[in-house]
Amino acid sequence: AKMAQSLEDPTSVPALDDLVYQQKTIRFRILSGTVIGSQKYSETHVHSKGGGGSIGPNGGYVSAPTIYSTSHTRHELWLKDEGGHEYPFDLSGKNIPLREGQHVSLIFGRRADKNVEQLVELLNHNSNQRWELLSASEFLKKIGLGYFTRLDKFIAIFLYFFTVTAVSIAKQSGIESKAITNLSQFAWLGVPSIVYLVICARLAAPSLKEIQKKIDGLLNRLVGMALEERGQLLKMEQVSSAPPALP
Repeated sequence: AKMAQSLEDPTSVPALDDLVYQQKTIRFRILSGTVIGSQKYSETHVHSKGGGGSIGPNGGYVSAPTIYSTSHTRHELWLKDEGGHEYPFDLSGKNIPLREGQHVSLIFGRRADKNVEQLVELLNHNSNQRWELLSASEFLKKIGLGYFTRLDKFIAIFLYFFTVTAVSIAKQSGIESKAITNLSQFAWLGVPSIVYLVICARLAAPSLKEIQKKIDGLLNRLVGMALEERGQLLKMEQVSSAPPALP
């Protein structure tokens, strides 16, 4: 995760609304609360690679495997919202400093036809920091949207098998040509599919950049809403904790 710019003024961001890309609706939501637990711990995994050999009547050889280890930092976050509900989150692989008692807002995004949410941004209201956990392009990939639609992928697969079938029929029919000979090579059979996908990617590039800009704008709007809500909450807390006015 990387820390982005300072938290923005809510009046400078566009209006909130659902987004639509490739005929799929994209929705975001905010969850705000207080950190009641933030624990980081390291996990180490030992792996082996290679090794083995063979031994026969005339001797043989045995090679030792290569042993190596990998470490992974786990970060477990517990959040308690204003209603008293507690939620656990896994921030593994993200270097985000948090401590108990801090007020944070989490921004989630998902496809409307899917129930799996992606944690996109984290706002720390106490330290005034905004953390980008997924960029717009990474978020789109996570929810299965990008340059190619499902139909594009289906057509590309169809073109590949159509090319294989056509070349096979041509060879069985005794048709001999340089083109058929070249296409009969496995590496060339996928050329029509690749060309089709390249064309799709070039056509989709402008709309993909546009939806990424809209996502960034919508995230800024959500950040503004979280700040505005937190500011109102702080004001309410200050009023409720103030001493009673003298008569």
